[in-house]
Amino acid sequence: MNVCLDREVFLLLNSLEKRVKHLKEKYLVYSWMGQLFASSINEVVEVLDLNNMVKTSREEMKLTSWKNRTMPVLDPVSLLTIEETPITKQSKIVIIEAKNMKVGFLVEKIIGIEELKLEDMKEPNVSEKRFVKNTLGSYKIVDFGHFINADTLPLIKKALEINVSVVLNGEELLSQRWNEREAMLEELKLESLNFLIESNRRKIDDFYIDGMMRIHRMIEKM
Repeated sequence: MNVCLDREVFLLLNSLEKRVKHLKEKYLVYSWMGQLFASSINEVVEVLDLNNMVKTSREEMKLTSWKNRTMPVLDPVSLLTIEETPITKQSKIVIIEAKNMKVGFLVEKIIGIEELKLEDMKEPNVSEKRFVKNTLGSYKIVDFGHFINADTLPLIKKALEINVSVVLNGEELLSQRWNEREAMLEELKLESLNFLIESNRRKIDDFYIDGMMRIHRMIEKM
């Protein structure tokens, strides 16, 4: 009897292991420095446009308004290099939840949402290990916790204390603008993307989320 039970447990564990290996997780893909990076959408809170983003005295820190409060926006490119993320009408702010905080990160462009197989993940190059968790083909999975550290944490906390009116009355950094039709399509893409992200955060049924992914991809092609 015990032998049969052990065999059933072994078969069950083996089956679970195979299922885990073939699991696909949804990732938000974006670009920095002309390279592709990705984050699990479980980490993503929302994606914002740059309409209300203003500069600070620090190149690596910008500010925007979010839900009637000030949101700090870190520029990872500025933190990693002597360059800054170029600000264009395609740029976006990705709000990430890391280290029990919600912080915005500036990205060059949102590519879309992809399903990536966990079993295909590989170790990053030694030079990138500090801020990259894994790689999958040309995608680099970002460890945003790396950017919330002893150097940036005081800046983040200070930014959170700034009254949102300062941001709303500040000089906006975005100079490029979409035309009317482009603006409408961009707003539609952003709305569908954030609806998909929020659905995932609320653990809504996978069938519904997959349907939303298909709709979002159709909107992206418009």
